[in-house]
This record gives sequence, structure tokens and C-alpha cells, in this order.
Amino acid sequence: MLDTPLPAGDPLGGYAAVRKMENILGWKPKVTISEGVDRYVHWLNTTPAAAPDWLRPATAV
Repeated sequence: MLDTPLPAGDPLGGYAAVRKMENILGWKPKVTISEGVDRYVHWLNTTPAAAPDWLRPATAV
């Protein structure tokens, strides 16, 4: 892990919580974290132009 200062206003920790959306809107997530990550990785692999150059793996010459 890099030892760099946090940007101004960046919280020390946090998490995503959906309880308020559940209570107010009656919305509940239907995708698990694991499934969401798998879907995102699949999308990145099938949509390479979506990732910036610095994030793409180097290709062997």
C-alpha cells in the first residue's frame, strides 16, 4: 500500500449502506457484492476501451 496523504475532505473510512433506500424507497439490492465484482470484471474484459491505458496490462512483445 502506498503511504500518501488523503485528499482534502476524504473520510478516514466508510462503507456503502442501503438501509435508508430500503426504508424510504422500499428498494433492496438484488446483486451480491461478489456477483457485482464478477460482472464488472467481465465488463472490463469485454469493453477494453472503458479502462484507461494505465490500468490495462502490458502486452508482451
